[in-house]
Amino acid sequence: MSHASSCPPRSRLLATTALLPLILGMAAMTVPVGPAHAACAATTTGLACDGPDDVTLASSVGGSGGLSKAGTGSVTLSAANTYAGGTSLTAGTLSTTGAGTLGVPDAALVVSGGRLDLGGTTQNVGLVRLTGGTIADGTLRGSVYDVQSGSIDAALTGPGPLVKSGAGTVTLSGANTYSGGTRVDGGTLQLTSTGRLGAADAALVVGGGTLDLGGTSASAGPVVLTAGTIRNGTLRGTIYGLQAGTVDAVLSGSGSLAKSGDGTVLLTQANNYSGATTVTNGILRSGIAGALPAATTLIVAGAGSLDLAGTNQSVAALNGDGRVSLGGATFTVGSNGGDTLFSGTIDGTGALVKAGAGRLDLSGNSPLAGSVTVAEGRLRVGGNLGAADVSVASGAIIEGTGTLGGLSIRGGGRVAPGYDAIGTLLANGNVLFEAASTYQVKADAAGHSDRIVAGGIATLRGGLVDVQAQAGTYRANTTYTILDAAGGVQGRFAGVTANFAFLTPSLTYADDAVQLHLARNDLGFDTAGATFNGVAAGRRAQSLGTGNAVYDAVGPLSTAQARQAFDALSGEVHASAVTALVEAGGLVREAILDRMRWADGAGLTCTPAGSGLPAERAPVARVPLNSVPECGTGLGPGSLDQRVVGLWGQGFGSFGRTASDGNAAALGRNTAGLVVGGDVAASDMIRVGAAAGYTDTALDVPLRLSRGNVQTGFGSVYAGIGLGAFDLRIGGLYGVSDTETRRDVAFAGFRDNTHAAYGGSVAQAFGEVGYRMDLAGLTLEPFVGGAMIRVGQDAFSELGGAAALAGAARDTTVTTATAGVRAEARIDGFIGGLPILLRGLVGYRGAFGDVTPTALLAFNTGGVSALTRGAPVDRSAVVMEAGLSWVVLPTMTVGLSYAGQVGSRAQDHGAKGNVTYRF
Repeated sequence: MSHASSCPPRSRLLATTALLPLILGMAAMTVPVGPAHAACAATTTGLACDGPDDVTLASSVGGSGGLSKAGTGSVTLSAANTYAGGTSLTAGTLSTTGAGTLGVPDAALVVSGGRLDLGGTTQNVGLVRLTGGTIADGTLRGSVYDVQSGSIDAALTGPGPLVKSGAGTVTLSGANTYSGGTRVDGGTLQLTSTGRLGAADAALVVGGGTLDLGGTSASAGPVVLTAGTIRNGTLRGTIYGLQAGTVDAVLSGSGSLAKSGDGTVLLTQANNYSGATTVTNGILRSGIAGALPAATTLIVAGAGSLDLAGTNQSVAALNGDGRVSLGGATFTVGSNGGDTLFSGTIDGTGALVKAGAGRLDLSGNSPLAGSVTVAEGRLRVGGNLGAADVSVASGAIIEGTGTLGGLSIRGGGRVAPGYDAIGTLLANGNVLFEAASTYQVKADAAGHSDRIVAGGIATLRGGLVDVQAQAGTYRANTTYTILDAAGGVQGRFAGVTANFAFLTPSLTYADDAVQLHLARNDLGFDTAGATFNGVAAGRRAQSLGTGNAVYDAVGPLSTAQARQAFDALSGEVHASAVTALVEAGGLVREAILDRMRWADGAGLTCTPAGSGLPAERAPVARVPLNSVPECGTGLGPGSLDQRVVGLWGQGFGSFGRTASDGNAAALGRNTAGLVVGGDVAASDMIRVGAAAGYTDTALDVPLRLSRGNVQTGFGSVYAGIGLGAFDLRIGGLYGVSDTETRRDVAFAGFRDNTHAAYGGSVAQAFGEVGYRMDLAGLTLEPFVGGAMIRVGQDAFSELGGAAALAGAARDTTVTTATAGVRAEARIDGFIGGLPILLRGLVGYRGAFGDVTPTALLAFNTGGVSALTRGAPVDRSAVVMEAGLSWVVLPTMTVGLSYAGQVGSRAQDHGAKGNVTYRF
C-alpha cells in the first residue's frame, strides 16, 4: 500500500484518507514521502521512522506493533495513538503535541539517543528506559524509570520507582513527584536547581555511584546508603540508614541516623538533623568539625565505632557500650543535661569534655592518652581512664571507684569517691586540690570512709573536706584515712565540716596520708530542736544513752536531719487528740442547747384555730414583748405547751482543720455523732430533760505520719427556765472515750511503727441566758453563754519498737464564752396551714484555760519524761448557723441546718438534722 505525497521533500504529512488509520501489524507497510526519501515505513514489528525528514503523524497509529524513531529527522505525534508495542527513540526528535500519545498507557518507552519532546503534554507509559538522549517539556507517568545516561527535563510522576544504573550520568531537572522511591546503583544521578527526587516522603537508596544534589535542598522519606556517595547539597530525610559510603551533603530534618553493617560511613559536612545518632556496627567517621549535630543523642553500641579522626565534635548525650576513637579531637558530651551511661571504650589522644548539668557514667575501660575535663554536671568513673588527667571545674563533680591518670580539683569543683556506697578513687599520677575546692567524704560507724589513693604527689592548696555521715552507732572517737599519696602530701586543707549535729570532725596529716577524726561533742540533742516539741523529743532521746536504737540513730544526724527526727519522735498526736475531743464536745453541747433554744413553734404568738398546734412553749415558756390576739383557743401570750413530754434527736457531721502554730503540725478532724433526749414540764416556767449520745472522731496529722480515732459515749441532764423575757438554759454531761492512735516514725537511718489504745473521759458544764424579743413573724434573741470542758486521758504505753512512747494520765480543762444573737422567722401557708421556720445565729466565741493541750511522754525503754504540745484550740472564732424547721404534724417538727466556726487558725464546718415529737 502506498501514497504519494505532494508535500515538499523535507516536510511530509501522513494524514490522507487512504492512510487513516494506520494499522501496524506483522505485515510490512511502506509509506513513500517523496521521490527519494522514505520517512516512515511499516515493518514486521511496527512503524519505523528512520529518515532525515520532518514528519507529522496526524492520524491515529494502532495495532500490536511499536513505533521506532531513528535518523536525524523529527517525528511529531498529534493523534491519540493506540499502538501497543512501545516507543523507541535512538536519534533525532520525537515530539508529541495536542492529543498526541505514545501508544497505549502501559507500553514501554526506550530512549537511547535523540530528544523526546513531550510538548507540554502528559504521557502515560509503562517501563521508561533512558540510556542516552533527553526527555523534555511535559509530564511522564511511567510504571518504572530505568535510567542509565541522559537528561530528563520533564516531570516524572506516577507510582513507579526510579533506578539509576550503569556508569553514565543522568540529570533530573523536572519537578518530579513519582512515589516509588529513588535508587542509585551506579554512575551519577544529578539534580539541577529545579530537579526533585520524586515525592517528598519516597524512599531513597544509594547502593553505588553518586547522588549529586546539585546544590539543592532535596526531601525524601527513609534514606539508605549501602555504598557510593551523596554529595553537593542538603538532604532532608525521615531517617538515615547508613551502612557504607560517603555523605558529602548536609543531612537535615527531624530524622535520626543509624549506622549499621560492617562498612565505614564518612560524614564530611556539618549536619543538622535533630534525631538521635546510633552506631551499632562498622565505623562512623567524621571528616569535618561539627559533622555530628550538637543536639543529637549519640548511641555507640555493640560492634559499632565512632571515629572522630581528629575533628572536634559535640553531642547532647553519649550512651552505649561501643567504641569512640578521638584521634586527637576534642569530644564534648552531655549538653542536654540528662543522665547517661557509656560502658564502652574511649581511646586516643585528644580531650573528653563533660558538659551539661546531668551525670555521665563511664563504666568501661578507656585507654585515653589525653585529658578529661568535667566542665559541668557530674562525671562518674567506674572503669579505667588510662593515663587521662582529669580536671574538675567550678560547680562540677567527679565521683566513682575507677582509675584516673591524674586528678585536679579546681576552685568550686568537688570530688566524691564512691557514689551509692563508700568507695575508693585511684589516681595513677598526682592529685591537686586548689583553694575553694571540696573533697566530699562518706563515713560510717564501722570505721569505713571514702578514700583517694594517689600514685604520685597530693598537693593541697586549701579546699574543704565535707564529711557526709551515714546512719549508725558511732563511737565517741573514730579515725578514718581519707587520702593516701605514694609521692607524699604537700600542703593542708583549709578546713573540715560534717553533717553531724553531735560529732565534731578534725584532720591530721602524715607524710603520705590525711586522716579524719570524728569525736562526740558536748552538745545535747535538744540543742538541735527548733520547736518546743523538738527540744522535748531531743531530751527524751538523749536520756536513752548509747546502745539504744533511737539514741544511736540520732547521734550521727545533721542538724536538719535531727530536727526531722525529733518531729517524727514527738508523739504530738496524743496531745492533739485532746483538741479533737474538745471540738467534738462542743458539737454535743450545741445539740442540747439547740433543743432548749428553738421553740417548736417560734414566731407563733397564738395557736392557729383547728390546727391542734401548740404555741411556742417547749421546752421553755417564753413571754412575748407585747400582748398578741389569741387565735380562739383560749391560750394567751406566755402560756405553756399543753403537751407535757417532748422527745427529740439530732444527728450531726463536721469536718475541721487546725493549722500549725509553728510547733505542732496541722490537725485534721472529722466527727459524726447522734444525740437523743426527752424532756418534761416541771412547772409553768421550768422544763427539765435528759439526753445521751455517741460521737466518732477521726483525726489526722499528716506531717507527723500520725492518725487516730476517738469514740465517746455520754449522758447529759439539762433544764430550761423562763424568767419573764429572759430564758436561762443550763446543762451538764459526762462521757467515756476510747482513743486509738498509730504513728509511722521514719527519719534517716531509722523506721518504726507504733500503736496505742487507751481510755479517757469528757465532762462539761454549760449554760447561757437569752433575752427574747418577739416581733410580728420574727423573733430576735441576744444571748451570752459559757462552758467548761474537762478532757481526761488515761495512762498508756504504745506497742512498737524503740520509738514507742508511754504517756502519763493527764487532765485538760478549757473554758469557752460565747456572745451573739439568734433570729427566727416564720413562713406560713404549707400543708395544713403548718409553717416553716427559718433560723440563724451569729456570734463570737473565746476560749481560755488549757487551750494548748499537752501530753507527758517518755520512751517505753526508759529515759526522762517531757511535755509535748498538741495543736491548740483556737482562742477566738466567729460562730454561725443557718437552717430551717418544718412543722410536719401538729406534734412533730423536723429540721436541717448548717453550723460552723472560723477562727484565726482553725475552722469547722458541719451539718445537722433534728426531729422533735411532743405528746
